Order: sequence, then C-alpha cells, then structure tokens
Amino acid sequence: MNKKNFVLGTANWGRLYGNSKKPISESEAHEKLDFFLEHGYNHIDTAYNYGKAHEYLSTYNRVNELVITTKFQAEMCLNDIVREINCIGINFKTIMFHSVPSDKARILELIERGLDNIGISLNSIRDMEIIRAYLTMLKKVQIPYNVIDRRWEDFFLEFRSFDIEIEARSAFLQGQLLVDNSLVLSRNAKLNEELTRWKASRSIEQRIISCVKFQKSHLCIGSFVFGVDSLVQLEELIETFNESSPYNDDFSFTLDDESLLLPMNW
Repeated sequence: MNKKNFVLGTANWGRLYGNSKKPISESEAHEKLDFFLEHGYNHIDTAYNYGKAHEYLSTYNRVNELVITTKFQAEMCLNDIVREINCIGINFKTIMFHSVPSDKARILELIERGLDNIGISLNSIRDMEIIRAYLTMLKKVQIPYNVIDRRWEDFFLEFRSFDIEIEARSAFLQGQLLVDNSLVLSRNAKLNEELTRWKASRSIEQRIISCVKFQKSHLCIGSFVFGVDSLVQLEELIETFNESSPYNDDFSFTLDDESLLLPMNW
C-alpha cells in the first residue's frame, strides 16, 4: 500500500454539486483530463447519476488512457446497468454500487455478467453489518475520511485482510472544513469551537494542505478522490498531493454524528 493514487472526481460535471459555483462543461472536463494525464495520473471516479460525466468521458479522445471507476444505485435494474455500460463504450475498471445492496444477490448478478471487479461506496457505519455478507466478493470500498471523520478506521484492517482496496473521499467535507463559517458544522458547539480555533491560525491553502496530508497519512488507504471546480484548483491539488512531507497538524477533534458528517443528512 505504498503507492498513493490521486483520483479525479466528476460529481460536478454537467451539474451543480457541493460548493461548486457552476457545472463543469464538456470542454472544461476534457481540459482537466489532459492536464491530469500530463501530470502522471489517470484514475477517474464517476457515476451514472453524476450529471453528464459518462457523456463527457465517452467523447474524450484519450479515454482509453484512463482507469475509470463508475457507480450505480443498488436498486437499478441489472439490464439497465449493462445497457449503460455497453452504450457509452467505456471500459470501466471497477463497477461500484452507490448504495449498499441488501444481500449478495446483486453482487452475484454482476459477477455472472462478467463484471467481477466490484466495489461499494459506503456512508453510514451501519452499512458494515450488511456488507459483511459479501465482503469476500468486493475489490474496493470507498469511504468518507477526513480530519473530523474517522469512523471507518476500525474496519480498515478487516478490509485489507480480504485484499480490498480502500479509497477515501470527502477530504474537505464538501468544503465545510475550508470555509470560515460552516453552517452545518456549527451545529455542534464543541466542534465549532475547535474548528474556529484551527481555522483562525491557517489560511485556506494551509487548511487544504492539512486535509490532504491527513488522508494520505493512513497507510491502509491507497487512493483518494478529489473533485475540482477549475484547472487552477486541479494544479494546486496535484502539487499538494505530490508533496512528500508528513502530516503534522495538531488538530485532533473527531466526531461520530452522521447527521453532520454525511451530506445526505444535511
């Protein structure tokens, strides 16, 4: 697990997402992909419901150089999943479920169709009890992980014991860890106090560096998904990601409250 991989997220391609000011256009998406490849990275995270992400990837003239993971809702009809994969003509490395299947039947259906590199995008810790029924069939889990959200750490060794790749997302909690006043996180008085102290002594750039280095510091995590609004942001994030100095921030407040940690609950 020594190799750390930057993965470009596509949640804001063709739609507004999180704190993004505007949807990413097709030309902007392709420009980012060119820059991404030129800097030695090629892993992409996307999903069926990520606006026009599938479309933008399918029209990119260097798509065969990309290693792409996509996601579908667990309730989606298997024929529709296969049809979407075949229609857009992209050779996806990994197929993930954006929601947790209730049993292993859905996983087995994909395997029977020849789609055996399967993963799950996890949110609530409660999901763990469900996926243990088919953990041995998974190749990847994607988890939210950042300086205040370390809920999944207790399961890292369990995942790795089955040789499951752990991919982290939500380094900045959709920007809530970067803005001076987070309306979401301020609901917890103690957390708000600690974050206010932490942010007061750090610029936005220093907060970004700290959040990225925190994620990279865990030896069990091999890949990290980052979404960007602009080419400038992508350039800055790659520079930060490539910087090899260790995480040494003194911020230590963690939270288990999923009403604050999971954007779906805001």
